[in-house]
Amino acid sequence: MDQLTISNRLYGRDRDMATLLASFERISSGHGEILLVPGLSGVGKTALVQELQVPIRERNGFFIRGKFDQYQQNIPYFAFRQALAELCRELQSGDEQQRSRFKADIIEAVGSLGQVLVDLVPEFEAFLGAQPPLEDISPQEARHRFAGVCRNFLKVVCWPEHPLVLFLDDWQWADAASCDLLRQLEVGTTLRYLVVIVSYRDSEVRSGHPLMIAIDDLRSHAVPVEVLHVENITAHDVQEMVADTLQPAAADVEELTALIYGKTLGNPFFVRSFLSFLHEFDLIWFDKARNCWRWRTGLIDGGGPARRLGRAVRPETPPPG
Repeated sequence: MDQLTISNRLYGRDRDMATLLASFERISSGHGEILLVPGLSGVGKTALVQELQVPIRERNGFFIRGKFDQYQQNIPYFAFRQALAELCRELQSGDEQQRSRFKADIIEAVGSLGQVLVDLVPEFEAFLGAQPPLEDISPQEARHRFAGVCRNFLKVVCWPEHPLVLFLDDWQWADAASCDLLRQLEVGTTLRYLVVIVSYRDSEVRSGHPLMIAIDDLRSHAVPVEVLHVENITAHDVQEMVADTLQPAAADVEELTALIYGKTLGNPFFVRSFLSFLHEFDLIWFDKARNCWRWRTGLIDGGGPARRLGRAVRPETPPPG
């Protein structure tokens, strides 16, 4: 019991989940769109979007994810590669009839350019077989060819029977080629049963960022672009998280919550980091005699180890999400 197990449940996200599910309903009806999900570091964007996986799979949809990386910005289409590799594995996981149908449809859709998919995701060779070599063309022509192959491939996969959610995380680190591809996918027209969820730290994406330039261009061409801004959770939500974590009970949980909220401002990552810090330094502990969690008011509120609390809620390495 004296081991601290911090609840990983989502708190205060009912309205956000409803927005995500509404987006999925729209694409299921053929109204493809791009959904922007900006928010601060640690606010829980990734965890929120990933909650979509269960209801999507229950509706026979596909949910695939890729994540851009701060140290891999020189690799074109880094997150797209991950997501399409996941989709390739999904397509191969069906029964023999499904695999054969997808294989035949994809080969017909990409024609003699199947090697484009193989170069991007080597797993496609095992699925589609050896592909003819590509003709050498200029880099600009190659980008247009690549975008066309991706569109044709995704059009095969995105149907009313299995709409596709393509979640691409951390766009603040996206490469220029990926931003161009987002423009060229023709979401909402050619790809009607697709939502591309674009998650990013809005504190790092300003008006001149390649992503924002791409989004402005998409809007100017009437591509449906929706926005779900993920905010910190409320003090009430933090209290619920603290109460769920400090089971079976905590002394003066309202006062403890007020202190935690004051330090973290309701950022879910920071709340969990702060609770871990308090437990590590014995500022909260389980009192077996009273069968409840207790805490040291003065030390948490400003004395003793509290001088180090800033590191617990503002780590040098930015958190995920």
